Amino acid sequence: AAAFPTRRMKSNKSQEAQSCQSTEVWLERFLNLERPDIDCIDSRWGGNGRSHINRIGRQRIHNLMRLFVDVGVDSQSIKKIVVSRPQILSYRESNLSATHAFFLDELRLAPHEYAHLLRSYPSVLTHSLERRLRPVTAFLQEEIGGGTDNWSAWRKVLYRYPRVYSYSVENKLRPNSDFFLSDEVGLSRPELSQVVGRFPPNLWLDTADLREKLVFLSSRLDLTEDELRGMIVSFPQVLGLSVENNLVPKMNFFLDPAPRGLGGDTSISSSDDCVHCRLKKNQLKELVLYQPALLAYSLDKRLKPRVRQLENANISFCYAPKNLMSFTDNKFAAWIENQTSTWSISESDR
Repeated sequence: AAAFPTRRMKSNKSQEAQSCQSTEVWLERFLNLERPDIDCIDSRWGGNGRSHINRIGRQRIHNLMRLFVDVGVDSQSIKKIVVSRPQILSYRESNLSATHAFFLDELRLAPHEYAHLLRSYPSVLTHSLERRLRPVTAFLQEEIGGGTDNWSAWRKVLYRYPRVYSYSVENKLRPNSDFFLSDEVGLSRPELSQVVGRFPPNLWLDTADLREKLVFLSSRLDLTEDELRGMIVSFPQVLGLSVENNLVPKMNFFLDPAPRGLGGDTSISSSDDCVHCRLKKNQLKELVLYQPALLAYSLDKRLKPRVRQLENANISFCYAPKNLMSFTDNKFAAWIENQTSTWSISESDR
């Protein structure tokens, strides 16, 4: 990107040339914008982005750009922010300064953390400091467990999941918190703090969807209340998986393909050209409780290829290490090589 413009021009000629540029052209050169970027800005500003930019004026935009640079936001990040949320160019400098100070000084985010936050969710700059940013932060600190003594560990929640600021405390965040604390789920506040800290979207996922996933996991794996609660606390990301697109296909994959009605559209089916683990429900339950992340691995990129390799090597999946799917590709290949070059436990060895 072009260097940030200085107040001191090299010559009267260059000053005159720059003064003849429209604000749009100046901004395009300063941020190294390409035509698709300009078109994106135009469309995201109601199809009239160019006129808005020229009307705001170069000096005001110059000051805003300087504000971002001064708090440590690099030029590529500024470019992404402007392209994705061009209306920011029309905001008051005082409001942006207050937001910068809130994250950098009050919440003590490092400059690179704040830049990451802005790149991933530039709309955070549009939220009211007093009506949204402070209340959400206070909620996380006081009700979820990210207090001042533990705040350094919770900063990552903000810069990795800044969309938490797009949700109202009263309408979304607290109702979801109450859902997890209710008798229906039964988490304690320390457990809720762990769940949110490990997977913040649980605070804004639809409670009806969360309930569906909890019921599905409990019924399909015959989990007790304590077992279900333990799974949620140890791997809360499981609640971010789709029942239809993730959990059901993996149940089909792990369980014995012999017909087993699961009700409705979730029945386990068999396919001649599809590899299966052929586990019994109690075996799958043991595996999932040992490593809940098993349900999150890619079916086509990890689970099926590895089980197919096991079958080709005449190795039974149910006798393989419980954490086999967590192995890196190199470690898995080395393990397979070791088994086939020495000995292995197969179906015939039972």
